[in-house]
Amino acid sequence: MFTFHRKNFSKPSQRFPPLEVFLLSEQRRIHELEHHHVLSLQLSSALSSFSASGSHFSGYDEDHSPRPKMTMHLLQIAKKLAHDAGKMALKAQQKSFTVETKDGNPINYVTAVDKACEALILKTIESNFPDHSILSEERGAVEKGGEYKWIIDPIDGTSNFVHGIPLFAISIAVIHKGKPIIGVIDIPGLGESYWAQEGKGAFCGTKPIHVSKTNTMQKAMFGTGFSYDRAGPRYAKNMELWNAFYKVSNGCRRMGSAALDLCFVAAGRYDGFWEYDLQPWDVAAGKIIVEEAGGQVTNIDGNPFNPKTRAILASNGLMHQDMLKMMRDHGADKI
Repeated sequence: MFTFHRKNFSKPSQRFPPLEVFLLSEQRRIHELEHHHVLSLQLSSALSSFSASGSHFSGYDEDHSPRPKMTMHLLQIAKKLAHDAGKMALKAQQKSFTVETKDGNPINYVTAVDKACEALILKTIESNFPDHSILSEERGAVEKGGEYKWIIDPIDGTSNFVHGIPLFAISIAVIHKGKPIIGVIDIPGLGESYWAQEGKGAFCGTKPIHVSKTNTMQKAMFGTGFSYDRAGPRYAKNMELWNAFYKVSNGCRRMGSAALDLCFVAAGRYDGFWEYDLQPWDVAAGKIIVEEAGGQVTNIDGNPFNPKTRAILASNGLMHQDMLKMMRDHGADKI
């Protein structure tokens, strides 16, 4: 463990009311909707009747979709929590904080700020949605066996955070019956908040976003990331892929946060992104944001995305087949 010191460099641009005020206003809003028969249940019944399910990203039952107003309620809470956690993390980055390593890997960091951001998010979810399941990076899984699950990365890009680089993100996804319905990613160092709701498009703040229209390798910009396991075959393979993509494209970038990378695909800054060895909390929110922005997300081998394979490929759709061909040509789909 060690302590890191950091000076001021940035401030978040968004403004929200305090969390307690926000939650109270949301409760009142839901109560008003119920009073006008938009929702047939009282808030307490609504919260108890909507619960979480498993972490698979498939198998959605269209006949049992969540109530639209409930989904909007969850979206607003997710946006508020991501914003507040991001604001807290950015402020803490400018001060001193403790840093530890985890999973027996000396370069896999977790800070006191990761844990504080996670605690802020989890406290609100557990207080307001006691029957929702949660999968969070630092605490792990808490299964409740119902319809809803929150998937949370309190700080994605912790190494950047530790080194004072303002490229880190707070990622929150809500899954209903196995399918992402909400994705929120707050990037406080850039003052950007990305979000998507199933079937409603993707946004950065209030601005709709869409993937790029790039359709040739020579003009394409790609992003990737590298595993903490630097002795494994996937690390070596990804270095090979980096070199291969770099030679034929406009360039490759490594930002250090998969959540941020996926937002960059959704916003048209990147034309494609791939990475090995990511966890569900790294990609759950980003997946729906990319797809709602018109992009495509699969496994590296081209099969429908399954987080258990820990090998993601996301693109603007137009570059997807070219990227998959590159993967096949280098045997990346076999690892």
